[in-house]
Amino acid sequence: MSQNLRIGIISLVIVLLGILNFKHELAWAYGYGSFTPPAFYMTVRPFAVKIPFIPYPIDILVCITLMIAAVLYMVKNKGLTLIAFIFSLMFAQSVGRIVLFIARFAISAPREREPVISLIVPVLLTTASFYVLYLFKQTWDTKPVSEKTEATKLQRFLAYSVDVIVFAILALPRLDLDTLPFYQRLLIMFLAYVFFVSFERLFLFTPGKIALNTRVCSEDGGAPTESSIFIRNLCRFIPFEALSFFGKKGWHDSISKTSVFKYFH
Repeated sequence: MSQNLRIGIISLVIVLLGILNFKHELAWAYGYGSFTPPAFYMTVRPFAVKIPFIPYPIDILVCITLMIAAVLYMVKNKGLTLIAFIFSLMFAQSVGRIVLFIARFAISAPREREPVISLIVPVLLTTASFYVLYLFKQTWDTKPVSEKTEATKLQRFLAYSVDVIVFAILALPRLDLDTLPFYQRLLIMFLAYVFFVSFERLFLFTPGKIALNTRVCSEDGGAPTESSIFIRNLCRFIPFEALSFFGKKGWHDSISKTSVFKYFH
């Protein structure tokens, strides 16, 4: 089975499950049924977040976009970047749901714990999104260094901006940053570190880098070492490190001996 067909089928299956879930939610809202506990925990919501300035359910918008991109990719071999971006959002959210479940399970009383069945959908979405992102990464790995060039500062700024927005939507709902206690600010910093390290360690890209078609590489365009990924993201917490971006090279790049490359067709 070709890569196009595998990614297309996975995408369309998730779209179908997401649309069925949306249909059941509408029926439940208008009194034409109910969510029993097993059905409630088995609902598939590819990107279940609340965005204040978007009045429509974000799930159905994601499903429609993913469906169009999947069909284009299977028929015209186009749209893979959009598919990978959507699956990167799914990966981040489903992994977050698993981590949150484990944390709540550890600190909650036995009667207050969610049933383990609620982990099934996040685990399945994590597995599916990881596989799609792995296939997407392979398309980059097969490119020779001659087809890659260092990303411009504008491209890197835009990619980082997308990552910050994605992280904020996923990790900071309903939080007033002005009133957060110190320990919660430290927790947010830790989660941001895990967010960037997880993506760059597993795939060499983040959602923002997918959108701008860039990857973390060594200085010569090859694959970076594992330690350099951890070091480059630790360096982001150095005071005034962000200002080094206006120099020849940012500190998180120069200290870790990494760079960000963009490949061209």
